[in-house]
Amino acid sequence: MEYFEAQEGRPSGNELAEAMLDFVAAELDALAARYAPGFRLPKVFAGHIVGEDARSDLAFSLGLLFGAGRKELGGLPLDETLRNTLLSLDGHNTHTFFSYRAAESLQRLGGYHDNPKLAQLSESELKNLREAFDSTDSVPLVREGKLPKNYAVVVARCEHARHQLGLLDDTRLLEELCERSRQLMGPAAEGWIDDSNEARGQFDIYTPDIFLFAEPLAERLGAVWEDGLRKVLGDVDSLALPGGAIVWGRSIGALGIAMTIELAAIGTARALVDNPETWLARAVWSFEELRSWYSDGVIRAHQQRSTMFYRGPGRRLQMSLDILGKLAQAAILLRRVGELRAAKPFDAWQAVDRHISFATSGRNAAASAWAIRSRQMSFVLPLVGGFSSDYLPAPRAPGLFEVPTSGPISMTPVLHVGGKQLVTAGAPTRVEHRPGEIEVEYSGWAEPAAGPEQAAALEGSRVARFRVEGRTLLVEEELEIQGDTSTVEAAALQIPELMQRPLDVELESSTEHRVSRIDVSGLAEYRSFWSEFRTVHQLDFEAAQRVRLRWRVTPRLRVKTSAETHPYNRALYEPIRDRVVTSQAPAELPELPLALYQTDILHVHWPEWWQGPDLDRNARALAALRDAGVRIVWTKHNFAPHDFRGKEGRELYRMWAKAADAVIHHTEWGMQKALASYEYGEQTLHRVIAHGHWGSRHALYRDVDRAQTEASLGLSPCAIRLGVIGAPRVEKDVQLVLDAFHACSRQDLQLFVACVSGEDVPDDPRIHAIDSTHVPEHVYQQRLSVIDALVLPFDEGMLMTGTAFDAIGAEKAAIISDWPVLHEVFGEAAIGFGSTREHLTRCLESLTAEQVAASQRGMQDCKRRTEWAEIAAQTFELLDEVASRTARATAAT
Repeated sequence: MEYFEAQEGRPSGNELAEAMLDFVAAELDALAARYAPGFRLPKVFAGHIVGEDARSDLAFSLGLLFGAGRKELGGLPLDETLRNTLLSLDGHNTHTFFSYRAAESLQRLGGYHDNPKLAQLSESELKNLREAFDSTDSVPLVREGKLPKNYAVVVARCEHARHQLGLLDDTRLLEELCERSRQLMGPAAEGWIDDSNEARGQFDIYTPDIFLFAEPLAERLGAVWEDGLRKVLGDVDSLALPGGAIVWGRSIGALGIAMTIELAAIGTARALVDNPETWLARAVWSFEELRSWYSDGVIRAHQQRSTMFYRGPGRRLQMSLDILGKLAQAAILLRRVGELRAAKPFDAWQAVDRHISFATSGRNAAASAWAIRSRQMSFVLPLVGGFSSDYLPAPRAPGLFEVPTSGPISMTPVLHVGGKQLVTAGAPTRVEHRPGEIEVEYSGWAEPAAGPEQAAALEGSRVARFRVEGRTLLVEEELEIQGDTSTVEAAALQIPELMQRPLDVELESSTEHRVSRIDVSGLAEYRSFWSEFRTVHQLDFEAAQRVRLRWRVTPRLRVKTSAETHPYNRALYEPIRDRVVTSQAPAELPELPLALYQTDILHVHWPEWWQGPDLDRNARALAALRDAGVRIVWTKHNFAPHDFRGKEGRELYRMWAKAADAVIHHTEWGMQKALASYEYGEQTLHRVIAHGHWGSRHALYRDVDRAQTEASLGLSPCAIRLGVIGAPRVEKDVQLVLDAFHACSRQDLQLFVACVSGEDVPDDPRIHAIDSTHVPEHVYQQRLSVIDALVLPFDEGMLMTGTAFDAIGAEKAAIISDWPVLHEVFGEAAIGFGSTREHLTRCLESLTAEQVAASQRGMQDCKRRTEWAEIAAQTFELLDEVASRTARATAAT
C-alpha cells in the first residue's frame, strides 16, 4: 500500500487516516456488491436474523464516511444511502449502543431539525427515528445494576446525542448519567474499573473501552475522563501486543486489535501519550493485522477462530460493521495528528517487564497483570477475576500463548471434584515481581466463574513462579489441597499448541503422573479468539495434599533460509526438523511487518544467490531484517561471491559480515581467513561447524555394476581411475591435473575429468574429458561411482569445496593439494601431492593400490566426524544461542 511505502513504512497520521477510510469504503462496497444490493442489508444472513444492531452499525459507518467528506459509495450518493439506512431502522427495537450510533449518524447528515433530507417524512417515520435514538428504557436497569457498568456511559452518550439533535429539553437525566460515568471512571486515575457488578475484580478491555465510548462526552465529564484515560493509556502502553491492546477476557481478538487503533488515535489526537510515534506505529501494525480478518466486507472472526458466546455467528454481520465503524471513527481522529509520522513498524513493541496494578485496596487489591515483552518472549499474565475461563491466570500472547475461548481450562492446574472443575482464580492473595519473573499465591480452589462471596469448594492454595529464561517460559508450582484428597477424581494441566506455532513442552509432577500429546485439530472447542489449536500437551497427575509441578514451554525456532531446497540446507535441517520450523525466505522481503514478525532467524547461505548482486537491494534487505529484529546467521561457504569477485562482490560480503549475528565457518583455517579479511559487527558470534558428508546422496550407487556403468560412460576398465569432477572454480586448477597426468608414464591409470572450454586437454587416450556443465544429481553420482580417487587441486582463494564431502560420503580416496582446508577436513585420510604440476606427477608415478585403499578406509573415520545429525545439533545450539540473546548491537550497513 502506498501509505505504508512512505518513509520506510512510516506513514503520517493523515496518510494512515485516508488509508483506513479507503479500506472501510472498499469493504462496505464489497459487502453491498455481494450481500446487500443498494446497501440494504438482508433480513437473514447465514441462517441468522439480521437485527437493528447491524443496520445501526451500517448507518454509523456510512455517516462517518460522509462526515469525513466522502460523497458517494458503490456508485450511489452517500447521503441518500445513509438516509435510507436510518429510515430502515425499527425504532422500538433499537437501543443503547445502536441508539447513539443512529443519532450521531443523523447529526452528521445535517441533524433532526430543519434538515431538508427529512422534509418529506411522515410523522410516523419521524417518530420511528426518535424512538431509535431513545434508550431511556435502559436507565432503570443501569440504576439497579442489572446491566454491566459500562452501560452508564453508553446511555449517557445516547442522551448526549439526543441533546445534540435538539431532542432533549430536560438534561437532568443526561447529567445524572454523566455523574455516574464520572464515579465509574474515578478509580482509573489510580487503578482500573472493575466492570463486574459483584466486585469480582473483573478488570478487562472495558476499562479502556469505557473511555473510548465517552469521548464525545469528554468536555462534559471534565478532568476525570482525561486523567483516567491518560493513566489507562500508560498501562496499555505496556500491555498491548500484536493481536490486541488487551489480550484476556471478553471482547478481544479482532475487537482488541481495533481498540489498539482507537487508543492510538485518541491518545495521539488529544496529546495524551508521551510517545505518539510509537502509538502510530501500533496503529499501522494493527490496521495491517485487521485487514486480513475481512473478506467481502464480512469479518472472519468466526472462521477457524471463536468469538465469545454473546458475539457468536448470529452477530457476525453486526461485528463486521461495528469494527468498520471503529476504524472510520479512529481515522477521523487521526486526521488531527496531521503529518506526524509513525515510528518504524517494529519499534511499536519495545521491551517491557512491568507489573501493573488494577486496584489499590479491598479484596481485589492484588488484581494486576504482568506484562513482559521482548523479541525472545512476550506475553501478558492476567491476575484478575472474571465470569469465564478467559480470565484465568494463564499467559496470553496472540500467535503463541492462547487459550480456548470460554473453553477447556488451559495453562493452569485443574482439579476435577464431583463433576466440577476447580481452579485457583480471581485476584491472588500475594504477588511478588522481580526482573524476568513473578510469583503469585492463591487461596482456595473454586469454579472459574465463582463469585467473590462464594466459599471455596476446596480449601488449599497454589503458589506459582513464572520465569522467562531466554526463549523459554519456566513455571514452578506448589499446590496444596487440604482435607481428604480422595474426593479429587482427577488432576491435570494442559498446554495448548497452535496450528502455526509448534511448542516444545516439558511437564513434571512430584506425584505419579502421565504426559500425553493429544490431537485436537478441528475440534470447535479448541479455538481461541485468534487461532485454532492442533495439539494439547497434557499432564495427568495424582492429587495429594502437596504437589509440585514444573513445566517448561519453548516455542520452536522459526527459521527462514535463503536456500530452502538446496541439498546442504535440506541435509542440515532434516535431523532437527522436530526442533525448528523452516521455510524459504522470499527474495522480495515484505514491506509490511507481519511476515517478518513470524521469523526468529534468517539463515543465509549465499547472499548473492538470494538477493542478487545489487548492493542497494542487499542494503534494503538487511535494513528490513534489522528493523524486524530478525537475527542473521550466515554459513560462510565462500570467501567472495561465486559469480562476481571484484570490488562490488567484496563490498556485498562486507555488508553481510557487518550485519550478521553469527557466522558459521566450516574450518578453523577458514574462520581465521574470514576474520582477517572482513570486519564483523560487535554482535557477531563465530563458530566452526564442519560441513556434512554426502553419503546419503551416493548410497544408491554403492552396489551398481561398475563394468556396466563404465561402458555407459564410454570408459574402458583400468586399475585406478582418478577423477576431477564438480563445478568449475577459479581456485580449482584443472589444467594442472591435466598436464601432470599427461606427464605421468603410468599406463594403468586413467583420468576422468570435467573441463571447461578454456582448458587444453592433451591428446592422451588415458584421459577421458567431459564438459563441466551442470548435470542432474543421478548423473553426477553415476560418474562418481566409477572413480577410485578424487583429485582436489585447489589453492587458498576459497573457504570450502563440497567435492571433499563427496569423497567422504562415497568413501573415495582423495589426492589433495596443500590447501590447509583439505588437510583439516581429511586429516590422515588423504594423499597429499603438494602444490605444483611436478609434485602431482611424482605423486601419481608412485601411487599404489594400497595407498588408494587406505585413503578409502580413512574416509570412514571422516564420515563419523561429518555426520549431519551432529552438525545439525551444533547448528541448532548456535541458532538457539543467537535467538535467545536479549539484545543485538546495531550494525550499520
